[in-house]
Amino acid sequence: MIGIELGNFLMIIVNFLLLMYVLKIFLYKPMLDFLDQRSEKIKNLLETAEKKRDDAEKMENQYKELLNEAKNEAAQMKENAQKESILEGKKIIHDAETKAKQIVDNANNEIEQNLVSIQKDIQKEIVELAVLLASKIAKEELDKQKHEQIIREMLATWKRK
Repeated sequence: MIGIELGNFLMIIVNFLLLMYVLKIFLYKPMLDFLDQRSEKIKNLLETAEKKRDDAEKMENQYKELLNEAKNEAAQMKENAQKESILEGKKIIHDAETKAKQIVDNANNEIEQNLVSIQKDIQKEIVELAVLLASKIAKEELDKQKHEQIIREMLATWKRK
């Protein structure tokens, strides 16, 4: 049988405890410190990455908002331009219709004046012819043929004028 001596056993335990203490001081504590530092560094990097991601999302939302605002503003500007062009077109049409009506009215007035003037001239000529005819008739006593001849002559004179 294997006999365990108490002295050797205590020495093994003391050596084991001493080894554990030395390992704790020189290996375990530096290892834990290194792992804690590494863990802290990773945690900081993750927090920084999370913050940057949040900032990026905020910027993306801001850009989307700005883009939507720009689209809305462009749509509003387009709509305003269309309304203004329609109003301008209606104004141009109205002005053209007014001017055309004025031109027609002026032409009608001028035609009316010319017509009145022509009617006065015709009446004047008719009166002159009638007076001339009456004076010729009065100068000579006419028979029917002579009367018709004088009327034809007067009409021919009147047509030449």
